[in-house]
This record gives sequence, structure tokens and C-alpha cells, in this order.
Amino acid sequence: MWTVNSPGTKLLNVRGLITEMADITLIFGKDTCPYTTAAREDHAREGKKFEYINVITDRSQLKRMLEFSKGVREVPVIVENGLVTIGYNGGT
Repeated sequence: MWTVNSPGTKLLNVRGLITEMADITLIFGKDTCPYTTAAREDHAREGKKFEYINVITDRSQLKRMLEFSKGVREVPVIVENGLVTIGYNGGT
């Protein structure tokens, strides 16, 4: 079930999947995506701990991203505090 956080941003609660690195945000994306870049820059500016995972250069991580996103092939996929957000600031 999807809930909407802001226009165009979908959230999915997957607390059962998130057991490791709960204090570090995961950002799955690709270098050419402006929304992935914006998410990374904003997290860095805010001093949040995050790990960027490029799903183009590491195909095994694409499978992991798809598990979090329930098969949705959009980036970025942001895993933070038990929530999965697909898209960033209303766009993908």
C-alpha cells in the first residue's frame, strides 16, 4: 500500500525489511538522475549519514533496490527510518 508524503512522492513502510544500518539512509539511484543528485546533495548539506548506491554500476544492488521498492523501477529510492520513498521532492 502506497501513501503520499508530498505530490509525486510515494512512501512504503517496510520496517520488516530494514534491520541493518538503521541509522544510515540508503539512496539508490544513478549518476545521471537530477533527483538522485538533489537527494544526495541535500542529505550531505543537512549532515545526514547516507550511503549512495549506484544501481547502474552495481547490478546486484538493483535487485536489492527492487526489493525495497516492491518492483518499482524509478530512482531515487530512499530508505530512511523504516520508510521507503520513491522519488525526491515530488519527482522521479
